[in-house]
Amino acid sequence: MKRVILLILIINGSELFAQEDEIHVEVPGSPAFTILDFEPTSILRPSSVAELKTSVFNSFDENGGFAPNIGLEFSPYWLKSRDSLTMKEYENPNFTQTIRQTFQISAAVVEDTAADMRKMGLGVRFQLASGNVTDKYKSAYKKLSDQLKLETLYIGSTRGQILAGNITNISELKAHISQQMLNSGEDKLKISNLMKVLDYQWAKHNESGGSLLEFQDYLMNSGSIVSNDVAKTYLDANKERVGFLMEVGLAAGFNDLSGNSEENSLDQIGLWLNASHKYESGGQFIGSVKFIHTNRDSAASNIDVGLSYVRQLSDIALSIEAVSRWYRLEYSATSLEGNEITAVDRDFTYRIAANATYNLSNKFNINISLGRGFADRSFEASGFFSILGVNYNLFSKTTKLKPS
Repeated sequence: MKRVILLILIINGSELFAQEDEIHVEVPGSPAFTILDFEPTSILRPSSVAELKTSVFNSFDENGGFAPNIGLEFSPYWLKSRDSLTMKEYENPNFTQTIRQTFQISAAVVEDTAADMRKMGLGVRFQLASGNVTDKYKSAYKKLSDQLKLETLYIGSTRGQILAGNITNISELKAHISQQMLNSGEDKLKISNLMKVLDYQWAKHNESGGSLLEFQDYLMNSGSIVSNDVAKTYLDANKERVGFLMEVGLAAGFNDLSGNSEENSLDQIGLWLNASHKYESGGQFIGSVKFIHTNRDSAASNIDVGLSYVRQLSDIALSIEAVSRWYRLEYSATSLEGNEITAVDRDFTYRIAANATYNLSNKFNINISLGRGFADRSFEASGFFSILGVNYNLFSKTTKLKPS
């Protein structure tokens, strides 16, 4: 057995080691991008039907073909407002509603200059079970509701003053609300934060020339008076769910979109399935299945079945995983008689690994992996491995909130 020791510097979240899959195989965030092994330079994420139509229109070049290096990602259910959806249904959806509100479609086109062709990837991902909201979420939602009700009360009480002509501009509105809050014994810092929110929202609202009364109605109906820290806590808590979770991802990659061959060909298909139980304390058991079939010069199929345990400790994530792999490889070969034949290589292998990730920031983390890697005839660097990786994400997503 050989021992491989690598020090790898990775920019923008590339894989740790080409021969080794990631420690925990999750359902990809964008299956269409994953099946192409490509991140588009431009990703369109429409949030309405009108934006979707515009995005689809922008996906074609001047010749009517697919424009290269563009990705599309959207959730059909959220393309229009869901006024009838209650908070109870959203937090605890049934089976059908879970699929509806988590169903996401992704697509991408990439220019393969070496093969002189364009490739397309299509994918979907959705949840079959979404678990339960956390105690942290319930607490954050209560604070959000309480603050919204409290501040709506102060702002709503000025409506009569505006209609009577006693308040005619934003400065008078702010002064009136500030005095109300002071008289009620509210904290001066909270008053100052609310005034910043009012300034920000008024500047934004006044661009369209809205009146003071329309501005007040907008604040009361949209929830735009919630301070930044409360909103951020709620948004962060809303992303985490505990209990039983199950997610599915499907994707297919196609060749020859440039029309250089008689018909388009299916290049690769992928299926990902994750079932897990997550505890509020941070531990999570995960069962995963991944199937990848590639149809190129040689046809290859991999089926991975794994079980892992992940533990989050503040800024450190620890995990251990065991994965069984069944693979089948078809390739052209020459028989002893000199005839061209299709050879078949099929076997079983496995992988056991432990991983530790230390998050220095939301963009920078250090990974250490130890274990035994997969072994098959396509590569000989099998046996135990030890990897040190440094990840730096140049383009991490951030949520923009109003100032507080």
